[in-house]
Amino acid sequence: MILLGITNVVLPFILISWGETRIDSGLTGMLTATMPLFTTLISHRFIANDRITVPKTIGVVLGFSGIGILFSRDLGPGTVSFNLLGQAAVIGGALCYASSSVYNRRFLHGQHPLAITAYSLSSSAIIMWLLAPLVEAPFTLPRLPITWLATVWLALMGTALAYPLAFFLVHSWGPSRMSLVTYVIPVTAVALGVIVLKESLD
Repeated sequence: MILLGITNVVLPFILISWGETRIDSGLTGMLTATMPLFTTLISHRFIANDRITVPKTIGVVLGFSGIGILFSRDLGPGTVSFNLLGQAAVIGGALCYASSSVYNRRFLHGQHPLAITAYSLSSSAIIMWLLAPLVEAPFTLPRLPITWLATVWLALMGTALAYPLAFFLVHSWGPSRMSLVTYVIPVTAVALGVIVLKESLD
């Protein structure tokens, strides 16, 4: 469960948070939807009853083709932009989520979702508090009330409530089917990015 805290919380939170300092929220939402693509490939290798099929293969190929199109916009001759690195970081976070869901199903099946959540989130919180002063220099706490409100919202709705539900689905549906819920993220991220943050829709 501590390992799950590292791969399912610490690494993706760091990668996606850093990536979002380089790219907009709509693109971030679209790239996090690569999780089902990675999950399908990894689950085929490690979960006996979650094998890849012809429709899944077509879906994976189409999905990665779309990611290739998004990446191609930032590929210049002999240059790697921060935008491209931001996209790679977000995809790395999605890969962490995918491998974590397969690990959870294979090695923690039968454990209660709340117990998994409690152990993994507690351990990841300790690790991140220890890392923060080392990697964030100077280490400062947010000053604006809206930042604290956003942090509490993400902690409660996006983590404390979402994780036990996701872990329940991993154990009852399997990693591949559970990962499909991430296809809601691009729609809401792009829509809210355009409406709230005035991001461009191309």
